[in-house]
Amino acid sequence: MHGFSLLGHFDGPVQRVVSLGDMKTQTYTVLFEYFKDDTAEGFNVVVPALPEIVTWGRTLEEAKANAVEALSCVLESMAEEGEPFPLDVEAPQVVHVEKMPVTL
Repeated sequence: MHGFSLLGHFDGPVQRVVSLGDMKTQTYTVLFEYFKDDTAEGFNVVVPALPEIVTWGRTLEEAKANAVEALSCVLESMAEEGEPFPLDVEAPQVVHVEKMPVTL
């Protein structure tokens, strides 16, 4: 059963704060989507402002830790290359959750 979104169970999307040493702190909206199939179960991580981030965790806590690690890695790389950090994208702009009936 794929695609169960935890957004319906939170007051809102989780925002992670990333500290980059001497640099200023960046805050990004991070979405955690529960999945379960025959081989694994856990939470996929989506960062709308940084779609190149691909990570997950077996538990929500592990997924959060992996999200912070991935965010730090990507932002540190961008800083080293002199690239500007992207602006955050709020979840209401990128997520629409709706139950869809299917008749067979």
